Amino acid sequence: MNPTTTPPDASQPAEPSIPRSASRTDRTDRTDSTDRTDRADRTDRTDRTDRTDRTDSTDRTDRADRTDRADRTDRADRTTATTARSTATAPRTTATAARTLTAATDWSIWSTSARLVVTDAAKLTRARRIADRILADVEGACSRFRPDSELSRLGGRASEGVEVSEMLAALVERALDAAEATHGDVDPTLGGVLDGLGYDEGVRMLPHPQHGDEASFSLSVATPREPGWRRVSLTGRLLTVPDDLRLDLGATAKAIAADLCARAIALELHCGALVSLGGDIATAGVARDGGWQITVQDLPHDPQASIALADGYAIATSSTQKRRWMHDGRQVHHILDPRLGLPVPPVWRSVTVAATSCLRANVLSTAAIVKGRRATEWLASQGESAMLVDTQGRVVLVGGWPESSVDEHPRREHRAG
Repeated sequence: MNPTTTPPDASQPAEPSIPRSASRTDRTDRTDSTDRTDRADRTDRTDRTDRTDRTDSTDRTDRADRTDRADRTDRADRTTATTARSTATAPRTTATAARTLTAATDWSIWSTSARLVVTDAAKLTRARRIADRILADVEGACSRFRPDSELSRLGGRASEGVEVSEMLAALVERALDAAEATHGDVDPTLGGVLDGLGYDEGVRMLPHPQHGDEASFSLSVATPREPGWRRVSLTGRLLTVPDDLRLDLGATAKAIAADLCARAIALELHCGALVSLGGDIATAGVARDGGWQITVQDLPHDPQASIALADGYAIATSSTQKRRWMHDGRQVHHILDPRLGLPVPPVWRSVTVAATSCLRANVLSTAAIVKGRRATEWLASQGESAMLVDTQGRVVLVGGWPESSVDEHPRREHRAG
């Protein structure tokens, strides 16, 4: 669960208007009329005096008019300058206040939830546009559930080698790197196996049975399969996939997308950014208040931990409690043992790893689920911090994961490594 900040009310007060007064003009008109009448009366008495008086009166009136106009102009200039200074100050004050606020937005994507947090509230809308653009590019390249995605359109054409987009090539390359780093525990060639288990409609359309250690799994006897990832070739952008294999990049593509979004937002908008895609959390830029405050909890009533994630770090959780469905009368989940093509026995409810990228955190947490009881020793050898929760709710901490971060309710089994 990530911090939420309500954006401030950005409404501005209306600029006050200053009405102009016509009273001085009215008084001048009345004076001019009186002067004209008076001058006419004096004309009847004496012409010379009249000319002298008119000249004197005209001079005084002209000077008075010039003085009056100068006074009005000077006051108008001072009023205009004061108004301009007042108007210019308001936006600067508002902008400064906005930059001190953190803002967040949530939405649904890829049958899961997404969350975006930025350290400058004024940049939230632009940050969301950046995230939407990147997420659309990733989905368009590798979605297994969209018939118009580049991966779906490859069909059987990749057996002889086909040139793919930069995005799809990058996603496949990272997935093959993950398979090599985990000795095949994270295998991107399980798309056909998942289809055979019924995971071909999108998880929202599948039934959800009970979860946690209450669920019972039926284990089937299966023939060991050849690791498919070794048979995939990528040279530059030339991708070759045998006809009997179907790529599924879901184990890595979501984490890659989170990394790409956070980094692009921080780079383009010069602010701190946190992007969460279904529990895969990436950060970039500088956080506020001493790091990103993260609450780790897979399901309600599961053990909970609260940690501060340092700038630029990431965290990912892999779970056997979510994305479950019934297939042929038995309960299955989406994390498979690549060597058997079956869901792994649930030794762990969830595994959470903190690392320098969301991709690395996700690869390690997924591989830990597959490795089962060998996970703690293997994670300790990777030099990252982790929290594992077994099927009984007991917590195992690995590396530098702080013990003080975990609540006291569940039984803590031990610290590994």
